[in-house]
Amino acid sequence: MDKSKKYINMCEQAKEIQSLWKREDYDWFVDIGTTDACRINYCNDAYYEIDPEIEAIWLPRQDQLQNMMGIELHTHVKNNGLVDKFRIFYYWEQDDFEPNADIKQFESMEQLWLACVMYYKFHKDWSNTKTAWVNIEAGADAND
Repeated sequence: MDKSKKYINMCEQAKEIQSLWKREDYDWFVDIGTTDACRINYCNDAYYEIDPEIEAIWLPRQDQLQNMMGIELHTHVKNNGLVDKFRIFYYWEQDDFEPNADIKQFESMEQLWLACVMYYKFHKDWSNTKTAWVNIEAGADAND
C-alpha cells in the first residue's frame, strides 16, 4: 500500500475521489492533524476506529480504485474491459508498447490506478510540475 507523500498529495488533490469515500474497515487514511497514515481496523475498541468528525484524507487501495472504473473484472475471458482500459491508458495505443512519457512519473500501482480513474472518470491528468490535477481539454493531449 502506497503511503508516500506523493500519493497522499495526489489523493488529497483528487476531491472527486475524496467525495466518494464511505468509511469502511481496513481503509487507509491520513489524519490531517497528525499527517500519519493509518488504517481503520475492524475492532470494537474506539481507539482503533476513525472518529467520523476527524478531518482525514482517504488513500484508496488498488482494488478500490479498480472498482471505481465500473468495469467488472472477468478473469476467464481473453479481452478484459478493465485490463484493456488500463493498457490503453498506460501505452496510449503505441505500437512499440513503450509506456507513454507521463506514466514514468508514477511510482506505485496505486498512483497509476488513481491517475487512470481520474483520467477516465473525471477527465483530469496529474501534473508533477503543478502537483495538482489539471483538466484535460477536449481534443488536447492528456500530457501536461
